[in-house]
Amino acid sequence: MQNKLTPKQELFAQTYIKTGNASEAYRTAYNTSKMKKESINVNASKLLIDTKVTLRLEELRKDLADSHNITKDRLLKELANIAFVKESEFYHNDGSVKMLSELTEEQKSALSQYGFKKIPIGDGQYEDVPVFKAQDKLKAIETISKMLGYNEPDKVEHSGSILTIDDFYE
Repeated sequence: MQNKLTPKQELFAQTYIKTGNASEAYRTAYNTSKMKKESINVNASKLLIDTKVTLRLEELRKDLADSHNITKDRLLKELANIAFVKESEFYHNDGSVKMLSELTEEQKSALSQYGFKKIPIGDGQYEDVPVFKAQDKLKAIETISKMLGYNEPDKVEHSGSILTIDDFYE
């Protein structure tokens, strides 16, 4: 196989997939004891744009996604749960917070925290009241937008010659 990586490049790719940090992956794969931090960063960046390494990273990402049954559809579904859940879905009509067992799996996936808070009810008595915190809707919407390409500016193609101001005065 022509695109075979060196053992150090392979270790770099494997470590990068695990950590997501190119400089850390470079330090793991190469002897950097006498290198400056800036040199490590530059060399790691160069490896990330090396065609063979890039292809290997894509292969490792695909293998990882396949082994965990992660698809874009599944990711979008989870993100949509977060982005489009309404806060009112977590409350009863009387304004009290629903118990976790009353929520759907989609609603549960939109939560980052769920627990109980002791509220004083008088005479030294307390009541455990459920409280929750939803995940970041804006972050989910931004991620969905990126995945679907909605953040990219519309591309405008021009044909013909370009007019200048002088063309209008001839």
